[in-house]
Amino acid sequence: MPLVDRDEPRFAEASREMMERENWVVPYFNDVYRFDKPPLIYWMQIGSYRLFGTNDFSARLPSILCTLLTGLLIYGFAGRLRKFHEPEGRWQFAWMAAVIYLTALQTMIHGRAAVADAAMILCTTAALWCGWEAASKLGVPRKWSPVNDPWWWGFVLALALGFLAKGPVAWLPIIPYGVLVWQQGGWRGVRHAGILASLVLATALVGIWGLPALALTDGAFFEVGIGKHVVQRSISVMEGHGASNFLLYLLTLPFYLPIVFIFFLPWSIWLPRLWRDRASRNWMGYLWWWVIVVFVVFSLVKTKLPHYILPAYPALALLLARYFNRGSITETARRGVWKATAAAVIFSLAVGFVAAPIVDRLFLSKRIGREVGPRIADSISFGVTSYAEPSLVWYLRQHTNGWLEILTPDYLERGGVAIIPEEEIPLRFPDGIGDAEVVRISGINPAKGRWMTLVAIIPEKAAAQ
Repeated sequence: MPLVDRDEPRFAEASREMMERENWVVPYFNDVYRFDKPPLIYWMQIGSYRLFGTNDFSARLPSILCTLLTGLLIYGFAGRLRKFHEPEGRWQFAWMAAVIYLTALQTMIHGRAAVADAAMILCTTAALWCGWEAASKLGVPRKWSPVNDPWWWGFVLALALGFLAKGPVAWLPIIPYGVLVWQQGGWRGVRHAGILASLVLATALVGIWGLPALALTDGAFFEVGIGKHVVQRSISVMEGHGASNFLLYLLTLPFYLPIVFIFFLPWSIWLPRLWRDRASRNWMGYLWWWVIVVFVVFSLVKTKLPHYILPAYPALALLLARYFNRGSITETARRGVWKATAAAVIFSLAVGFVAAPIVDRLFLSKRIGREVGPRIADSISFGVTSYAEPSLVWYLRQHTNGWLEILTPDYLERGGVAIIPEEEIPLRFPDGIGDAEVVRISGINPAKGRWMTLVAIIPEKAAAQ
């Protein structure tokens, strides 16, 4: 599948430009600062580029690996949970939890996308596991110090890496950790659990990258990265993703309830039974606290997108696996689990082997890259009007070091390549295009959901020799 979403090529291209500049601190997209996300995903994609080249596969590989590692973390975490509470059948429980997470619809969609979410979910899942292990020791009748516990240090490291993946949202695991600490040791436990110390140390680790980033951008990285993409996204609607007025905001507060039933398929059909199956065990309450925190925080945020609640999916998978592994569950329900797994796998294979090749042939930006890219010389820029898509930058810059620009009247004279709708040629070039080569390309623009025909005008001085 080509990089069809607008975010995927932005991340992929920013990583390529970071690699080209050998600037490992500040990312760029199309030769302009990109402050949207911290650098962890860029670093991971650069490593993939070094091994497999700069292409769609290597841009997505880090997210795929992070998703698979999250599945392994869920497997290990589940085994530890049941070891101390319900040791019988714990590995069957662990295997089922991992399968549920990996075959949920949103995981299969977003878990392979070239964006920062999979890395962030890996870190929050690691923080959940490490936090549970550390907090549980408060209940052991001996003196416990977080600085002597490797699980607590793992918790701190997961918080820091999570911030480097997607910002302060990755620090939400502190809330269920604090609740479990209070349950285990009361206020004395809260005072000795290292909650404040974990925040300070995680901030210090983030500062190894953050301070140089702030210095190199005169503070703009914080102003835009936190001010716009965290604070403003929380209190206002960005890019049309959310309610435009207060009444609509109130009406969309339960937005993620139907969303989880759609995007946690095929497993969401069993989710209503979890509430009836809730128990007082510490580990189940701990997971429920995490699910509630994620739903409440992102329900209150004004900008809403379906994948925002993905961090709750590992906990939902663990809770659902526990339900399926009860001794009282019917054989019909057990067969339903395997049918759901098979359906999810078949769907994924169908997307990969049927839908992906079709989209690959019809996706407009990739067709332009294939048909126009080899015809133009290195360092040639490309001017556009109505098709300034990030994917165009990603696919054309595989052939040239130039940049996407807004078309100007003298563009062809300056030796740039113009990519415009065919009907705009008389308007943009009333004196004609001379002896420039014309290439017509038709395809789908997924961002707008429509078929388009564009014309690439390649002047002689821009043509590859």
